Amino acid sequence: MQKFLYIYAHIFFVALFITSFPIFPIAEAASTDTEAPIVIYINPSNNATEVDPSTSITATFSEEMDVSTINTSTFTVKYNNAYQIEGTVNYSNKTATFTPLTPLSGTYVVRITTGVKDLAGNSKANTSIWIFTTEGTLYPIVISTLPDVGATSVGLGQHIYAQFSNDMDPASINTSAFKVKDNNNDLISGTVSYGDRIAVFTPLPLLSFNTTYIASISTGVKDIDGNHMQSDFTWSFSTGYTIEPEPLDFGSGCFIATAAYGSYLDPHILVLREFRDNYLLTNLPGRLFVSFYYKFSPPIADLISKYEPLKVTTRSALALIVYSIKYPFKIIVLLGFGAFIVMIGRKRKKVHGNNEIIGIIKKGK
Repeated sequence: MQKFLYIYAHIFFVALFITSFPIFPIAEAASTDTEAPIVIYINPSNNATEVDPSTSITATFSEEMDVSTINTSTFTVKYNNAYQIEGTVNYSNKTATFTPLTPLSGTYVVRITTGVKDLAGNSKANTSIWIFTTEGTLYPIVISTLPDVGATSVGLGQHIYAQFSNDMDPASINTSAFKVKDNNNDLISGTVSYGDRIAVFTPLPLLSFNTTYIASISTGVKDIDGNHMQSDFTWSFSTGYTIEPEPLDFGSGCFIATAAYGSYLDPHILVLREFRDNYLLTNLPGRLFVSFYYKFSPPIADLISKYEPLKVTTRSALALIVYSIKYPFKIIVLLGFGAFIVMIGRKRKKVHGNNEIIGIIKKGK
């Protein structure tokens, strides 16, 4: 028994040492890197409040990056998602750091774009976005739009979307607060709807060709806690000659995870979303699974969002999935180690059983 425990302890510590590295060097050398890098840690965290004004903003990647792609064009910080603040960007040991030139004050939206690449030249699959504030309250702001700010050749059948940082009061999202004007400053007719932090303006009839439009959302909108936007948000875009609209993709779709973590910008959801984009949506079985998930998960997510115990349980389960995505080799080694221990246990049990049978036979003689 003592010999078994001695061997068990040594195997455990050897496995722990090996799995302390996210990627085993031999396995890395034996294959070509085709995996897109992902952001695995951010600071300040998403939705953080009362952040120190002297704080630098950091993002840690899943692998070493091409330092030439980490710059103020691919790593941006915008005050109220409207004005890009000045700062310097540095990179070291998988971590990019944005250092503002002046102290922070207010609410900021951080973006790391698909322009960043790893050492193998793989681009990030999608843009990472998160928000924080130096104040005690995180006031709602618009963090994404469709069409994008300054977009051109927009389809005439395009609906106009605005995504908020907070859960909003649906009653405040209406045609008085969300307006669209043409290049003659005339209001265009349409309806406004809201769901899942996204406001939608549906033009009636279609947009006109080769026309510039200005969309605006006023401070009349407020979140479910009664906090109003602190300033109006305005952006423009222009149409082309086609009708086909651009599909909505704000990186949403992780309904259950969003319900569990409370925000689709949570770092855990960033990992899950990038896994979806990089691995599931690139093959037929994966796309079928995603389609099935999108169809049946919303009611489950709605149930989870209403009960804190369900949120905690779901977060615990998702944490294991996220860990296995970030460190697949660790999971393989630990599973193999577990199977090895089970095999030894069964073998010892079998030997013990055989010894009992032999003892009974001897007694019979």
